[in-house]
Amino acid sequence: MKKIRLFLLILALSLAGCNFPCPASELTPSAVPGRPKPSPTRTFTPTRTPTPTRTATATPTATATPTPACTRGTIEQHTLVAEGLNQPLRFKVYLPPCYSSKPDQPYPVLYMLHGQSFDENQWDDLGMDEAADAMIMAGEIHPLIIVMPGEDQWLDNAITSKFAPALMDQLIPWVDEHYPTCTQPACRGLGGLSRGAAWAMRLGSLHPELFGVLGGHSLALFDGDVNYLPVLLTQMEETRRPHIYLDMGESDRWKASTEVFAAKLAYLEMDLVYLVRPGGHTIDYWQEHTPEYLRWYAEALSQP
Repeated sequence: MKKIRLFLLILALSLAGCNFPCPASELTPSAVPGRPKPSPTRTFTPTRTPTPTRTATATPTATATPTPACTRGTIEQHTLVAEGLNQPLRFKVYLPPCYSSKPDQPYPVLYMLHGQSFDENQWDDLGMDEAADAMIMAGEIHPLIIVMPGEDQWLDNAITSKFAPALMDQLIPWVDEHYPTCTQPACRGLGGLSRGAAWAMRLGSLHPELFGVLGGHSLALFDGDVNYLPVLLTQMEETRRPHIYLDMGESDRWKASTEVFAAKLAYLEMDLVYLVRPGGHTIDYWQEHTPEYLRWYAEALSQP
């Protein structure tokens, strides 16, 4: 009987124990027999979408406008029967690049006179036409016409020579008739070297109605002109006074007289450029500075 009671007591206590809460650890899924343990949820770290870089748009570079294709300048040879001369007056005419495409365009005109014992070829031989071609094609100077007459009576003095009347009264009108030149003094120049420079200074001082630009390179003045020409310039209306360019080599035998002449012009407040450079009264000196001469003339001459 005692054994039956003991059994019943043990059974009652066992059934009562299931009414108490179980520990939390026993309620987790892993504690349930036969149930698989769930895998942990995978957390995705968002990847940063890169901000698209802005593609630089190339700025188009300006395309240089090509220079119109023109032939180089040309030189024409002419002769003119002039009153008083022993033989026809020979002269060359330089026509600038593109001249044939613009035959009616008026051009400034420059008359360049050679030295004693030379002829109309001297300025051509010194490279005047090549210098003009290069500067005009490069756009450094405006196109111009260059006339290079020859003097065969270079032993005559300024009073008896028939070259001056032939140049003034016959050559210049012939050029203006046959070429589209600007006939205003401001766009007509006269220059020369040595004896040619003496002619340029004399004729330019006597005829301001024809020439507004004068150049004398290695100037060898005619007798008496060192005093005579400044007097002419003094009597000239101020508005008609020319632009003047003089240059001389340091060892040139005519340097002393040229410096006196330049000093007189400076005293008169003329529009004067006077330069003294290394060198003498030589072809090498003139050839070296021919491009500089041309540049000055082109800048001094007015455009039509």
